[in-house]
Amino acid sequence: MFVLSHGQSDVERGYSVNKEMLVENLEKSSLITQRLIYDAINADKIKLETMKLSPELMKNCELASSRYKAALRESNALKEKNEVSRKRKLAADDIAELKRKKLCEEECIQNLNQQVEEKSLEAEEKQDFTLLAEANSFRATQKTKTEKVKKLSEMIEKMEKELKGMK
Repeated sequence: MFVLSHGQSDVERGYSVNKEMLVENLEKSSLITQRLIYDAINADKIKLETMKLSPELMKNCELASSRYKAALRESNALKEKNEVSRKRKLAADDIAELKRKKLCEEECIQNLNQQVEEKSLEAEEKQDFTLLAEANSFRATQKTKTEKVKKLSEMIEKMEKELKGMK
């Protein structure tokens, strides 16, 4: 905390140097740099009116715009990279979810196949057509689920191609 010469701190007086330095859209690094300059000037008790500007300082001021533009390009590239990474993660999560659904459907198909076999054997053994009808109903459900698995496989394949195509 910055202490004023007469012993009162900024907070006690209700004045904040940091708050005065804040400008709309000011980056964290810029605020830190401004604070360092402010503290250095106050620590050395430099009077700005008498301060001489060196050629090196003037050259740095001239190059500030190009450094700012380079930093801005770097920041935009990082944001773009993060966005692509986020999209890739979402796509990978969607693919994983589809694979999970496909696996569940395949397990269901296996269970239906087993029930079809059991009901068919039981129907033959008891010569009961209602059991045969049940087995046929399981076959129809099994066929529907097989088509669903095929569609899921196509969707997964398509999404994996899209994922590979992302930058």
